[in-house]
Amino acid sequence: TSPNASLIGNMGVIMADLAINPNTGVGYGVNGTSLYSINMGTASPTLIGSSGGLGRFFNNADFNSSGTLYAIGVDTTSGNDTDLFTVDITNGTTTHVMDLPLNTFVGDIAFDTDNTTIYTVDIFHRLHRIDVSTQTVTTIGTLSPPLTFGGQIAGLEIDDLGTLFGGEGANIDKRSRLWTISKS
Repeated sequence: TSPNASLIGNMGVIMADLAINPNTGVGYGVNGTSLYSINMGTASPTLIGSSGGLGRFFNNADFNSSGTLYAIGVDTTSGNDTDLFTVDITNGTTTHVMDLPLNTFVGDIAFDTDNTTIYTVDIFHRLHRIDVSTQTVTTIGTLSPPLTFGGQIAGLEIDDLGTLFGGEGANIDKRSRLWTISKS
């Protein structure tokens, strides 16, 4: 069987990532330097604000269970300085949380069920665990089996049971695949 997708509408803005506030059900989108609220029934985006000219590109976002939005920003000049930020959902401004020693572009982020651990995968297919409470980063290792040539984990999500899922997109053979990823 094939899953069915139903078009809600045209957002008119390219979104790099979407996140839904677990406390309010409101959808949000980031597109590099701006934050939008999104009407999930009509796909209509409303610009909330920008990251304040920090020279960061935000292509990912996720809420913790308390309703705080987090994002990893990549330095737009060097492309390899990464930091973790919280994003104010009322005006789009960001607050620096911690430096990340990743030195590379990362895809999506996902909060674990413990509400303090974030997982991300970088462009070299390495899985990283970020502990927000202790401000430590652990590189767990390179995903195995390897992704196909040109494949990148572009979407991450953790379900209520703690299973980490990754969506692989834009690989050379134009397939998009769903993976479960071990967190250790």
